[in-house]
Amino acid sequence: MNTRHFIFTAAERLKGRKTLLCLREMLKHDSYKREELENYRNEKLKDLLEDSVQNVPFYSQFGKLPIPKYPDEVLDVIKKWPIIRRQHFQENAKLFISRKVKKSSVYKARTGGSTGEPVYTYKHPHLDEMGRASKIRARKWYGVSNVPRIFMIWGSSGSFDSTFKGKIQTLAREVRYSLNGIKRVSAYGLDGRNIKRCVEELKQFQPELIYSYTTPIYLVAAYLVENDTKLLNPNLKLVNTTAEPLHEFQRKTIEKAFGVPVQNGYGAAEVTNIAFSCPSGGMHVVEDNVFVELLNDNNERDVFGRVLVTALHSIGAPIIRYEIGDIAAWRNGYCSCSLPYKMLEKIEGRVHDLIKLGSGKIIHGELFTHAFEHINGLRKFQVIQRDKNKFDIIFQTVDGTHIEYNRQINKLQKEIGEPVELNVQFVDHIETDPSAKFRWVRSDVNSCLG
Repeated sequence: MNTRHFIFTAAERLKGRKTLLCLREMLKHDSYKREELENYRNEKLKDLLEDSVQNVPFYSQFGKLPIPKYPDEVLDVIKKWPIIRRQHFQENAKLFISRKVKKSSVYKARTGGSTGEPVYTYKHPHLDEMGRASKIRARKWYGVSNVPRIFMIWGSSGSFDSTFKGKIQTLAREVRYSLNGIKRVSAYGLDGRNIKRCVEELKQFQPELIYSYTTPIYLVAAYLVENDTKLLNPNLKLVNTTAEPLHEFQRKTIEKAFGVPVQNGYGAAEVTNIAFSCPSGGMHVVEDNVFVELLNDNNERDVFGRVLVTALHSIGAPIIRYEIGDIAAWRNGYCSCSLPYKMLEKIEGRVHDLIKLGSGKIIHGELFTHAFEHINGLRKFQVIQRDKNKFDIIFQTVDGTHIEYNRQINKLQKEIGEPVELNVQFVDHIETDPSAKFRWVRSDVNSCLG
């Protein structure tokens, strides 16, 4: 047992956490047959619905919600339960706490607010234990150890808390990271000189795992490729991206720069982890942690639609049929990796990253990504919808010079299929939003689906 593993295990025991016990259980599920996995999921769903009806004040206001008599009825029964949205937590967070648990056994948690709508929910620690265990398991698919040496490029709201309490919490976090072999660099302002510094720290730290928001590690990778720089780190096994969509051009650049696979993670702070990619390329839903539904405009289950998530281990402060603001599609068939979990074909992104034109036509922001990803000399871009048919296209180039873009703009106009105003600007630096997550396409117009 190495020092990191010893410290991690000791901290788990000291805090009464059972992450490693949850991990042992979840690892067994990797070899389950599909029917066994579904039985496990249905049992957890049944227990969750029963407890919520009997003990959670929020659900008592809906009258008598149906409860399945048998686990195999649960998928039909849960369709009759209400859809929960962010405003329900904003207005009634405490009503989601089960009468069966001590209020001291749940804690108040804040989402990152990347949608522009930060929200507080209450969580039971077991939900976090299963979330941590699912992340460790997914990394083990790539041969990463339970407690790896991690280089993390991350943002933190605590960075802006100048109170005494905030400073103490920041210091405690940094000490914890140091003891657990985690090197954290800020995702804020990661550009130019800061990227060079990040590369030097990467070389010195020699991590087994890089864990980062997608855009920052892509920028580091692009710098390495552009400058033909090699890290020469034999310990590195995986780059784990999260919090933003991972585009294929980003994946290729990151893999070329670091010489290891890229694993994409998909989750939400309220429910922890939802899906992870495997070495064979499948984006597997963590079905022993969450139950995912995709609903069309008629609120019917479909192969493509809005993402609803139920956290299977949220007894104590249940999260059931929570609409997280994304849209996705199911992938048919089975993955060559032989894991039993269903797969998402594509996570199209936040609903507000869809664009609604004046005519009512809706286009996905990925259209802009496809249009600009092959422009030589382009470091970064952002598209901002200012009005229904008016867009600012902001380019940040590698060396600060202007680049040729007319062909792509003309093609983009053709693909959009109706008159729109596209205003191109060149800047030295494109700022990230306050969460340190970058939105390639942003609409300043009201919700595109409204």
